[in-house]
Amino acid sequence: METYLERIVEKSDGLKLYQSTDGFSFINGERIAQLVLAFETYGTLNENKSNVILIHHAFSTHSHVASHKKNKNEGWWEHMVGSGKPINTDDFYVICINNLGSCFGSSSPAIIDEETELPYNCNFPVYTFEDVVNSQKQLLDYLEISELHTVIGPSLGGMISLTWAVKYPQMVQRLISISSSARAFPSNNANRSLQREIIMLDPEWNNGNYIKNPVRGLKAARKLGLYTYRSTAEFDSRFHLELTNQNPKRLRTDREEVENYLEYNATKFVSNFDVNCYLYTLQMMDLYDIRNGYGSFKNALSRITADVLVISVTTDKLFIPLQQKEIHEELIQAGVSSEYISHKSAFGHDTFLIETEQMGAYIESFIRKELK
Repeated sequence: METYLERIVEKSDGLKLYQSTDGFSFINGERIAQLVLAFETYGTLNENKSNVILIHHAFSTHSHVASHKKNKNEGWWEHMVGSGKPINTDDFYVICINNLGSCFGSSSPAIIDEETELPYNCNFPVYTFEDVVNSQKQLLDYLEISELHTVIGPSLGGMISLTWAVKYPQMVQRLISISSSARAFPSNNANRSLQREIIMLDPEWNNGNYIKNPVRGLKAARKLGLYTYRSTAEFDSRFHLELTNQNPKRLRTDREEVENYLEYNATKFVSNFDVNCYLYTLQMMDLYDIRNGYGSFKNALSRITADVLVISVTTDKLFIPLQQKEIHEELIQAGVSSEYISHKSAFGHDTFLIETEQMGAYIESFIRKELK
């Protein structure tokens, strides 16, 4: 009989790899011969496996949500997860899985196709949020975990968490959605369309068959994304424009302070993110609508049996508060127990990464509450 270690390999840095040679079938009928999911765990699983918190990461992050003994590098939610922290690993067993399609260890356009011995690139199957959730369900089934105390996700991770609660309601007891949405809005798709076009105009992209990552297009697209992650108020208070010559004799080539900020962060990002994974995930978000397959919000959301907390940020211009209000109001209409918090902040969409003390207080209070 196959043992746990035959399918899950732990690397020296604590990153675990689930490898299934049974393959994986996508919603659109396509299939890959092997499914690989990278994930990290924190805390101790209790005897009846009832203390599991599943955290879903945002677009550009990964499974390293916090530091641990085998990897002391700071995680993307370092101040939220750990011993004595809001998501307390003394009490909970935390799992964070690198999403299907992401380029940090899981099956994606960046991995090698065993048949061609080349990267999949744009031959990788198009994936949806339902595919992401189904792949994670396969891993949890293998771990014999059938109950999730809480699923939680910010931004794109909130969409995955909501999809989990709709698709597998019997497993999810609590759901926390932060700065997220129940469907793509036209403004969201317009933003992503511009990013996609910028990337595809880079000749090095070569219809997805590039030799080296086309960093010029990806960097410019990332700058546009970065602009939407922070609020206008923060940009205006953080950066200062110098008095300039109002009668220049040539086109300026120097950068303002805010441009240096965008350049630094975009350069850092493109050094480790694959451009086709970026494009595929943009498309997944374009196609997202929790009503797909159900016909209406009520039909979809009434499947949820979990208690829900929806958190919005007043200055979020990527997923505006209206999108979180829609989730909460449609949940109430569907008869689901839902709480709504409007968090005031100057940091925009990225508030969940910055104001972790306040966000942590909301989260800790909710996961400690008795179910209604």
